[in-house]
Amino acid sequence: MVYSFDNCLETHEFTPLEPDLDEHKFYCPGIGVVLEVDQNTGKRTELTEVTP
Repeated sequence: MVYSFDNCLETHEFTPLEPDLDEHKFYCPGIGVVLEVDQNTGKRTELTEVTP
């Protein structure tokens, strides 16, 4: 099943204390984090199941 979300917030997480940390995270209301993308490696962590 393919999920689609509306009104999500994208954040860019980084810090000078951890130079390898460079992630984009997508938060959706009522769900939480649905996608994380590591900008350095391209690794994606995706939500795969939602239980209403």
